[in-house]
Amino acid sequence: NVTGSQHTNGYADLAAVIPELLSRIEIVRGPFSVLAGNHAVGGSVQLFTEASPRTSVSVSGDRFGRVRMVPIANLALGPGQWLIAADLTRGAGSARQGEAARHNLFPRVRMPLGEGIASVRLQAYDARADAPGYLDLQRIRAGSLDPRAALSPGIGDAKRQQLLVAQWVSNAVEGSGEGAGGGWFVSFHANRDERRRWSNFDLSTPAGTSAPLGAERDRLRQLGFDVRRTLTGTLAGSPAQAMIGLQWNDERVDALNFATDGARLPTGAVGIDRLVETRTRGAYLQAQWAP
Repeated sequence: NVTGSQHTNGYADLAAVIPELLSRIEIVRGPFSVLAGNHAVGGSVQLFTEASPRTSVSVSGDRFGRVRMVPIANLALGPGQWLIAADLTRGAGSARQGEAARHNLFPRVRMPLGEGIASVRLQAYDARADAPGYLDLQRIRAGSLDPRAALSPGIGDAKRQQLLVAQWVSNAVEGSGEGAGGGWFVSFHANRDERRRWSNFDLSTPAGTSAPLGAERDRLRQLGFDVRRTLTGTLAGSPAQAMIGLQWNDERVDALNFATDGARLPTGAVGIDRLVETRTRGAYLQAQWAP
């Protein structure tokens, strides 16, 4: 979740997720865990990548001409297990202005290291999309506006992201053993994410005509780590668990807002030019007991 987005504090973009790689999704209702962070005011969602997905290639398309290909290779090379996956999408959508292109590469390697398992994963994501923009619902219901029409040329968005995550998890995983089981978890992440958006907020503009567009650009640089130790045992004859950890995260977001034309070229002065730096350093302790 991004702290300094122009859209909202805690904005999250799931476009870079490749659904074929997910093993499970966990949903927690309520802010019950320190692991979810300060954006989990109503709950949290965690997505887990499959440890050893099946090697495959899938191709899909629709009647509007959009094609999506997802190759997945899961290989044992040397001491490591290598996963290389991609999401390649291109073509028009249901709207007349709905051309999209997405290139999403996801390599990962897992291998034994000491008394645990280490993994390093990268992600390189590059996408752009045209969109019809905001349409007047009353005009659509009245039949004076085609629901597939584009409000103005140039409306759309683009995103480019490079992500590195390195982790190490000890073999003594959380919840193991009848006695004082437990485990270590160490994670480091570095992220660069640039998002651009072009839109026309004037609903009175005749559909399909050129109009000045508002452009937004958010550029995020993020660096951080998380180290924690979990102990599992019994208390008064009932299961108990304690987790203690350290967290550090540094985010730097510079944001611009300016006017552009239908070709997405700047035409006016910058309306918003701001820099948001957020540094989070914390120690946490969480315990649970199930009598």
